[in-house]
Amino acid sequence: MKIQIYILGLFFSFLFQIDSIAQEKKNKEQKDYQNSTLFNSVKPIDLQLYIDKKDLLRDVGDDRKYHPALVRLLDTEKEHTDYTIKLKTRGNFRRNPDNCNMAPLRFKIPKKIRRGENIFAGQHKLKFVLPCRQNNERFQEYVIQEYLIYKIYNLLSDASYRVRLANIELVDSLEKDKSLKFTGFFLEETDQMASRLNGKVLNFKRFHPANVNKEQMTMMVVFQYLIGNTDWSVDVGHNIKLLFVNNQNVPFAIPYDFDWSGIVNAAYAKPSEQLNITTVRERTFRGYKRSMEEFEPMVKLFNEKKEEIYNLYRNCELLSEKSREKTIKYIDEFYEIINDQKKIEKEFIKNSRKN
Repeated sequence: MKIQIYILGLFFSFLFQIDSIAQEKKNKEQKDYQNSTLFNSVKPIDLQLYIDKKDLLRDVGDDRKYHPALVRLLDTEKEHTDYTIKLKTRGNFRRNPDNCNMAPLRFKIPKKIRRGENIFAGQHKLKFVLPCRQNNERFQEYVIQEYLIYKIYNLLSDASYRVRLANIELVDSLEKDKSLKFTGFFLEETDQMASRLNGKVLNFKRFHPANVNKEQMTMMVVFQYLIGNTDWSVDVGHNIKLLFVNNQNVPFAIPYDFDWSGIVNAAYAKPSEQLNITTVRERTFRGYKRSMEEFEPMVKLFNEKKEEIYNLYRNCELLSEKSREKTIKYIDEFYEIINDQKKIEKEFIKNSRKN
């Protein structure tokens, strides 16, 4: 067994070196994340986006292009700063007009702006998550719920995607009296997260979960159980990024994209038929078998972060009182389970994946 572990370590060390060489040129060309301040604050940003709205929102096919846009940062009520950038629709499910009438966006930041001293300094191609449907309060709350899930994982690990809320007015450059207002959030670039963690991204189409950091994987799957999320897979890289952290030879599996989770409970979210559950609100454990001793540090961690997790919702004025209460009750159910050894045995050990 020791020989197998040693060989596995050498294999990942080799992969890390190859990946480092491949990334070196890319890093020299574009890595200036040290100038970034976008994710250093929790204060929402107020922006106006001036763009041909129809031209952008209807460009959701496979051959999408970037569209020129003016971003107006509202510094104060009387002062603002303008930036010329490019926008492009992105996503898979939410890009389909049958599912959503507003697709998520990608901000492409020109070199001159990202090398300056401004809110977009150090950024390259920023993902922006926005409501799936226009002028719909329920879908707006889905976005806030997903934002808070990222904040939960930030509490549990630094090896996580940072996020920043933004209040946006989307102004039609052709019909300026027709605008849309919504709240969304920027998502940290994967390369920026890697840079922050002194790490490297591992790009594999298939990767067995047994080969990632065991302790981190255990924490991650318990987190997915907390939020009621089954829409992920390490094996095929679905809503998971593999990242070497601090030059370790075994990668971390870092999750993202949580809108199909039970906490969000989006109207369009449905569990896989293979899981034998009828709604995303039903929790099911998708981790591999661990001993009770291996779960104990995770129980301790989640209990230590309990009040901070609850406070994310108690203090969130962007959610209705009904949504806050419903979410807190859902989290209550999780804590009842992890603080009962018999329930841990049933939910996490007996129901663990065998392959």
